[in-house]
Amino acid sequence: TGTNDHQLICCLHSLSFLFLRLGEGLVVIPEAVLSEPILALLNRVPATGPSSRDPILHTSVEALATWIAWSLRCLARSLPSHLLHLLSVLLNMTTIDHAELATAKPNTNVVPYLEALLAHSQSLASLVTVISESRRGVPHDITSAVLTTAKSLITQTGGPPAVACIRKECGWRLMEAMLVMGTEWAGSRLTTLFALWKQVLGKKGMEGISAADPNLHLELRSRLGGLYALRAFVTSCSSLLTSQLLKPIVLFLSNTLVWT
Repeated sequence: TGTNDHQLICCLHSLSFLFLRLGEGLVVIPEAVLSEPILALLNRVPATGPSSRDPILHTSVEALATWIAWSLRCLARSLPSHLLHLLSVLLNMTTIDHAELATAKPNTNVVPYLEALLAHSQSLASLVTVISESRRGVPHDITSAVLTTAKSLITQTGGPPAVACIRKECGWRLMEAMLVMGTEWAGSRLTTLFALWKQVLGKKGMEGISAADPNLHLELRSRLGGLYALRAFVTSCSSLLTSQLLKPIVLFLSNTLVWT
């Protein structure tokens, strides 16, 4: 119920505070004791609340998923030795969600898959932002796999507009988190990044979409994800902002501001 969701959020808030306050003092507690209850709760997110709803508008699910993601981030920041395991688990969950959506039959109720993808990708993105802070770092294979998953979510076509929108939003959320790693990571991937931005921000205004289109808010939500990632790039990779790169960035922003 909604009340239970609020109670869980209060518990997660307190737990996150304890993680940050205790820091590496948590090392005496077994990893499973710290992370498994939160991961188990994360897997229950799609089952909370009413069984029939619009996953895009159901704020209770998103609020609970946000606090779970924050709790995992606080745990990874306090105990860097847990980061790799948590990244691997959440990457696997997100990949499975994406595969289940891609292979779902036309009449399948995909709401649980969508909500699972939203929740798992949000936690994965939250953990990715810790990588640049970690003294231990993570293997290249992990960041490469996250990038591959993000690209697949952003570029996959087909399916109902709402499903496509959520896939893209989850992909851009992961991309935004990856860009927080800064110049060293983004510098060798500029071609890929700008090709993805061109796909979502290259259209002038709402080209091909009327103001009365019922899917207009989905287009705007997808565009917003690309803008968030672009903001992360400008903020975290300012040394890469040559005049050559500023031209397409200005064009992307101009396209967003022009309404036709």
